[in-house]
Amino acid sequence: MSTRAASTAAAFLALMVLLGACGGGGNTKTTKIIPAEQFKLDADTACEKRADFLAKLDRPRTLDDYAEQGKRVVRADTELLEALEDADPPATVRPQFGRYLAAQRKLNAINAQRTRAAEAGDRSALNDAAYTRQRAPLRAEQRTIARRLGLLFCGSS
Repeated sequence: MSTRAASTAAAFLALMVLLGACGGGGNTKTTKIIPAEQFKLDADTACEKRADFLAKLDRPRTLDDYAEQGKRVVRADTELLEALEDADPPATVRPQFGRYLAAQRKLNAINAQRTRAAEAGDRSALNDAAYTRQRAPLRAEQRTIARRLGLLFCGSS
């Protein structure tokens, strides 16, 4: 074996020993996402997706616009709630996250009610002030909980 080949083999062997000492690469604790961080990532990803969707909506001007857009928002609400329910919070924060989910269910119900009113031709569906009054305390509660849990997107919209 040439000197160069021997040096290359020795360097390769040293690298393999070093990697072995680190636990073999991808299966070490340093490369795994800890459950609390995975929960935050999953929840925030779901909230960010919904926020992006809402940001792309035009402001509805008529009852028909509200009804049509409301159906899309209700679908997005359902998808958000399902994704949040699939997130796996650590046991230490489950009660707080449960309150966050309860508020989200109420918000979803408010959006669904507004959509049904618009579909029925009820002009009260156009009353943004009443809608905001219903939603504001629930969103404030969610923002507070999200901050405590370290969620970024779930507390921002």
